[in-house]
Amino acid sequence: MADRGDTHPDRYKVGEETIDERMKALHIAVDPADVTQSCATFVIGNESHTLGNALKWMLNKDPRVVFCGYSVPHPSDRKINVRVQTDGEHKAVDVLKDALENLLRVCDVISQKFQSTATAYREQTGQSVPAYHIESMEDAMDDGEAEAEAQESS
Repeated sequence: MADRGDTHPDRYKVGEETIDERMKALHIAVDPADVTQSCATFVIGNESHTLGNALKWMLNKDPRVVFCGYSVPHPSDRKINVRVQTDGEHKAVDVLKDALENLLRVCDVISQKFQSTATAYREQTGQSVPAYHIESMEDAMDDGEAEAEAQESS
């Protein structure tokens, strides 16, 4: 897209190019007066309703959560605001982390089920069976932990 004076000329591209590298992945806004840290707003960059709705669903299933909701501040902004309020005995950050890990596990199960069903269908119909490789949560976490350790050591 030609730059016509827009400060973000790439924000309207379709596909992976829409990721804004300058945007922070996560910003946490916690009320300093809340000593229990049971309430927080998480601003997650480069995400949309896809993650927001799934994360809200997973958070609402958690008995430690009293309230959670999300919003997209503006349709052209690629970020979501997730508000979490816990029962006061648990930190909102910990509950969000657990919800994200649970969501990754659900996605892994769906991916595995898709792969096995697609493979079975292709074998039944005589089609070639491609080699599926979808990174599992454990693989992603191992990579993330390695990156975090590399950043800490530098």
